[in-house]
Amino acid sequence: MKLASPFLPLALCWIQSVASPAAGELSELDAEADDGGALLRVRCLDAGSGEPISDFRVISGVEIRILVEPSFAERHPGEEIVVWQPHTAAASVAGVWDKPLARAYNPLALRVEADGYVPDRHLWVDKGKGSQELVFELKKDARRKGRVLLADGTPAAGAQVGVALVQRNVRLEEGGALEGFGEPMPAKLGDAWRRPTMVAADAGGRFELPGETDPAAAVVVAHESGVASLFYADFAADPEIELEPWGRIEGEVALGEKPGEGIEVTFGIQHYGFGYPDMFRQGGVVETDASGKFAFEKVVPGTVQVSLFQFFPQDGGGRGFRVPTPESAYTHVVVEPGETAKVKLGGPELLRPVAKPLPQLRP
Repeated sequence: MKLASPFLPLALCWIQSVASPAAGELSELDAEADDGGALLRVRCLDAGSGEPISDFRVISGVEIRILVEPSFAERHPGEEIVVWQPHTAAASVAGVWDKPLARAYNPLALRVEADGYVPDRHLWVDKGKGSQELVFELKKDARRKGRVLLADGTPAAGAQVGVALVQRNVRLEEGGALEGFGEPMPAKLGDAWRRPTMVAADAGGRFELPGETDPAAAVVVAHESGVASLFYADFAADPEIELEPWGRIEGEVALGEKPGEGIEVTFGIQHYGFGYPDMFRQGGVVETDASGKFAFEKVVPGTVQVSLFQFFPQDGGGRGFRVPTPESAYTHVVVEPGETAKVKLGGPELLRPVAKPLPQLRP
């Protein structure tokens, strides 16, 4: 797929450094800080009219401290991943957002959002410059139109489409639906920010998404017949998304030489290809039947970890403590689209006694 320039034009942002005050005096922004120290201020303007935008939100971010996946660096050369901190999400007050620099991350990134506008980000605020003002010029959001198709080219009516960011994760429930789809938005701003944007495709498979400028942003699509995930940039370049069929996992568990009946089995997949772990994930838990067999339906194709957990009883009570079985009781399997992957787990290791008493569970 040939990729054109994928992003909407970036909003303009500039920094106005506050002039150094005379000895013994405070600058205007310094004086407004709670402790009389340096203050960071953000204002937003409409890029078309130059008029102030009174209502907007600011989210702080920090540098990524893990190895960035090569796929991100190859797709977005020169771009940086920011780890957004949802608990810092705050709304503007009277058209401004203020932050005492003494309580800000260092280095600090900012993401600015306003309803009806394309979000923007600024990397990085230099706290050493003292009080400063950032002015963002946000562009009106024309929204991105897309279409979801099944593998045979027919529209994927009712497909669920989500947009993931770092710390705004898309998770798939058992059965393939997007977690939280259609649920009320949390009241707390930080919790609401964690909820990914999610929309449903119409009968023709068509949908619209808000514009996005974060290079790590990803689009995830789930439908009863298949699934897809891709960089938002790739969606913007080619808005027609073709689903690939779900995969499936079948397995059996041996408890020593006998079938492992009633053993919990879990599977999990974390998509690292967007540069940061857990932006897109799926998992599930089942219990083996009398013959030690289990199955997982509608699994995202790719590398999947399948693990066993055993429920050891504790002394003097009916409750227990769930602990992982020995290291040999997990495996990784490649699930192909439309295919069933088969695994076998367990064996003599599951008969090992617990080496020490398990801690009591608090009620």
